[in-house]
Amino acid sequence: MCGILFFWQLDAYSLFNETEAKQAEIARQIWVRQDWLTPYYNGEIYFDKPILLHWLIACAISLVGLNEWAVRLPSAIAATLLILGTWMFIRSLKGNRVAILTAIFLAANPFTFALGRTGQHDMLLTCCFSLALYGLFLGYATGGLWEYLGFFAAIALATLAKGPIAIVLSGLILVLFLALTRQWHILRQMPWRMGSLLFGSLVLPWYGLMVRTHGWIYLSQFLGANNLDRFLSPNLQQSAPGYFYLVLLVIGFFPWNVALPGVILRGVRLAWLRPKPQPSIESDDPLPLFMVIWFVTVVGFMSLTATKLPWYVYPGLPALAYLCAQGWNESFFQSRPSLAWPLVAITIVYLGSAVCFLWFPQQFSNLVVVQAIRTTGITSLWATITLIAGLMIGVCAVYGQVVWCCVASTTTFMLIALTLVNPVMPVIDQALLTAKLQPIVEILMQEVNHSDPATLPVALGIKDPSLNFYSRIDHIERLESPLELLAWCDRAERLLVITKQQSSLDQLNLTNLNPIVVAGDYRVFKLSSRECQDALGEK
Repeated sequence: MCGILFFWQLDAYSLFNETEAKQAEIARQIWVRQDWLTPYYNGEIYFDKPILLHWLIACAISLVGLNEWAVRLPSAIAATLLILGTWMFIRSLKGNRVAILTAIFLAANPFTFALGRTGQHDMLLTCCFSLALYGLFLGYATGGLWEYLGFFAAIALATLAKGPIAIVLSGLILVLFLALTRQWHILRQMPWRMGSLLFGSLVLPWYGLMVRTHGWIYLSQFLGANNLDRFLSPNLQQSAPGYFYLVLLVIGFFPWNVALPGVILRGVRLAWLRPKPQPSIESDDPLPLFMVIWFVTVVGFMSLTATKLPWYVYPGLPALAYLCAQGWNESFFQSRPSLAWPLVAITIVYLGSAVCFLWFPQQFSNLVVVQAIRTTGITSLWATITLIAGLMIGVCAVYGQVVWCCVASTTTFMLIALTLVNPVMPVIDQALLTAKLQPIVEILMQEVNHSDPATLPVALGIKDPSLNFYSRIDHIERLESPLELLAWCDRAERLLVITKQQSSLDQLNLTNLNPIVVAGDYRVFKLSSRECQDALGEK
């Protein structure tokens, strides 16, 4: 499953703007400059994120070349390690059936599929963070030194992947777990000295060199502007209501979450019927409590942040996958009912999805994405797949064949996911993503010579980082206002102006000039210094 979901045709579509393309360009700068300390983007130092992902992408570029495969390979490997590590951890504690269900549920959902095929920090963070918590729990359960050291090492890598969020979340989870189980003595058993030494030896060299090289402004911008500020105020209007992640998980983790309500009701009933007084919340099996704390902590913390993006909650999904797998095991495999309402719910949703795949393109045919998808004819195939799956799961619900229900749901997800990779994504790529910028990239590569800076590339109102990555240009001047061009008219013999704003064309007085490249709503004008000054002189 991992080989198919995460590695098949990783280069079937171009990089996504803006996050993925920006991380790719930063890694390309490391590869070009051979500066493995300071990340650069578009000629400026990049303080937003730590360095681990950029190191891995740069190494992948050295191995497989400068392409989408190299950018996405670290995330695909991290996703595979996450799935296999989860399976091994659960198998050691709960047996093979729950472990396989957990691994399948964690792999076959839109969050893992998308992040495992995208070159950004979140999959790497979740992999290291999850492996750290697995080591922490095994250390708690067995008292093993190596398990605890594995926790410190993995948290260090997670801190190098995306910053202090891993330390904050793991610390909250540990404190809440020990508080609810009333086992504070575990803190005395943990090898804090050896763990701190291991953590520091992995984290401090890069962070310390960054502070030494760039001063405390690095820490103030990294910790303040890019961590604390995003927690307190929305970044780029990326806000959402507090229940955003709950709704997202109800939809995105379907159908695996259908057994959760039953598990919650049984837990509440057992807690209500438990004899009083209760001396502690200790249990013979502390793993479910640990997983609940893990999941609730991540979702609760991310729900409190002002900046909300769908993938921010992903570090909590390994715990959710286990809770869903335990629910399936208790509700279906152990009791094996002849008819269970969760399976009926799956049937209804799949049959409804089949209708939607046929109805939606007809009703929203004016949308660019819908038009692109309709050209592939894939919606009819998706409707057929979900129809067959719904009918099959309905039969499984009647006869209590839970295994085949799980197989049908997994197969349905994989078929839709793989047909989304190809042929759907290449078509969307041409219509909306980076591929539509290919003519602009080609003219940039032709006109801009690194050894002869006679032509200055200028992006007017365009921030697409993919222009840098695909054109191999280290610096493209980004301007917001057309009048800012006045300051650049005499800095080069020619200006290559890239714009897509019609108002910009009017202000520049370029309506009489023909663009040398037209790509969708993008335009490229080649202006001499004199033409630029004449166009802006009256303004």
